[in-house]
Amino acid sequence: MTLHILCATDDNYAQHCGVLISSIFSNNINNEIIIHIIESNLCIQNKSRLNAIAQKFNQKIEFHYFNSIPIEDFTIGQCGAKSFVTYYRIFITSIIKDINIKRILYLDCDIIVNRNISSLFLIDMTNYPIAAVQDLNNPTKEFHRFNISFGYNDKYFNAGVLLINLDLWRTNNFEQQLIQFCSNDKLGYFADQDSLNVVFKNKWLELAPYWNRFSLVEYKNVYFKTKNDELIYIYEPYIVHYASPLARPWLRNKFIPLKKLYLHYLKETPWYKNSIFSKVNNIQCFKTILYT
Repeated sequence: MTLHILCATDDNYAQHCGVLISSIFSNNINNEIIIHIIESNLCIQNKSRLNAIAQKFNQKIEFHYFNSIPIEDFTIGQCGAKSFVTYYRIFITSIIKDINIKRILYLDCDIIVNRNISSLFLIDMTNYPIAAVQDLNNPTKEFHRFNISFGYNDKYFNAGVLLINLDLWRTNNFEQQLIQFCSNDKLGYFADQDSLNVVFKNKWLELAPYWNRFSLVEYKNVYFKTKNDELIYIYEPYIVHYASPLARPWLRNKFIPLKKLYLHYLKETPWYKNSIFSKVNNIQCFKTILYT
């Protein structure tokens, strides 16, 4: 099975993109994987580093340079991402033009893939444009709910992990609907994530929480349909998402949840030699960093 996976990065997040793809390749060695990277002025050195990771696993990376004029009219999110790069995912059908690619998994770069994810690509999505995990914390602000016309019972998903049905996107021209919302949205609270939730309201397939485990969310606050879902989420989630700006694993902050996973895959990338973690000479000190 060929797994098509999409992410977007610039030089600021190139290292984290490298850690992400290293985790993907490491846990999916029996699958052919094509990583599609939407790049924003990515330097040659960082492209070479990313390609080196792919070559190490005998996998493939395709770079897509995208420059869309409509983005200049969009509003940078008041919460979360502060870069226009976050908007790139709504242009997916303009970027991935190969009609033979029916399904693609979009992943943010602050993510670690912790297990084999090929089963996700077997989910029946015939009637769903996307599959995602519910975002527990949003929308919480009244002005945010009003801006996107969401009631208390409307489910809002996190756009960091999106399984996308490209056929439905192309047939229904969802890209244009998303562009229209972003052009008119002057609040831009969660940027393109709001547009995705509005356009696909009540049209998305809800995935089990372990497909997008937020590292800083207490599991007691997560809704699980089965006990097995809960156990997987706690002990062996498929995907870990470091979504909180205060708990990024590359920060020097202590006690960042699941930091050890990021460091494990960082060691497999060309960035490790120049990272702050490689400069820790004392073994006991290194263990302390690794397991906080």
